[in-house]
Amino acid sequence: MSSRRSSVTRSSESGFTLIEVIVGLLIVAITASTVFYGASYARAEIRKIAIRERALEEISGYMEYWIALINYGQISVNDKSGDSRGEEVIIYNPTDEKDKAIVAKIFREPLEPIYSEEYNPQSNPYYYLKARIVWVDHLADNEETEIYLEAKPFSYR
Repeated sequence: MSSRRSSVTRSSESGFTLIEVIVGLLIVAITASTVFYGASYARAEIRKIAIRERALEEISGYMEYWIALINYGQISVNDKSGDSRGEEVIIYNPTDEKDKAIVAKIFREPLEPIYSEEYNPQSNPYYYLKARIVWVDHLADNEETEIYLEAKPFSYR
């Protein structure tokens, strides 16, 4: 009788199976999507910080302007009534398109002179100056954000 070998021989070629390739591609795709999400989140947070810094610059300049007016005694009766309607300023505009700009409003509380012999023996009044800047970031979460600043400048005239 002739003996037949019935053993199955395995191919000696090395390589990856289709399942291994698909699993590898899936791992790479998940990693790439996580990296892209993290990068876009970081970019949005950096933009929010830049908007807050710009808003703080605007309100600081506004406050310095009013402190100088009060110090030199150059405020009128209308100036003392405050600004309840707000002054519009653009705090972020990535392009020149008006609809993509973030517009903020600066509001100022009414000014009332405060006379205090304890702090100012010359009887010059000081004012309690309060201002706030308000904006809505329509490119992100549509939340209203505010920054308040206060000062007590003296009138030297």
